Amino acid sequence: MTFNYLAWMYVCGGVGLLLLGEGRRFRLRSPEALTGGFMGLGGILAIWGFLKALEQLSGIVFFPMKAVFGVILTAVLAVLFFGERLTRRQILGILVGAAAAALVNLKNGGS
Repeated sequence: MTFNYLAWMYVCGGVGLLLLGEGRRFRLRSPEALTGGFMGLGGILAIWGFLKALEQLSGIVFFPMKAVFGVILTAVLAVLFFGERLTRRQILGILVGAAAAALVNLKNGGS
């Protein structure tokens, strides 16, 4: 079901692009088309993973974790690829956010 939704969504977008581009000359082998194709593939994989995660987890668990992991991943990639230096305050903020997401996901003893 998830794949059908994604496939039709991107097929309809591609057909729309071709119809809007009718009469214009463009090459599918241009660097822009290649970059757009990789971005589209990344988008498909991201949405597929998002929907699969929501099939397994409730939204109240998934969304806080997604937000925290997005911040953590962005910070790690900024340090690794751009040489950013995180201040103690920034690190503390990330840790507090991760702890908050973990606390939201803890089950109560009786439920």
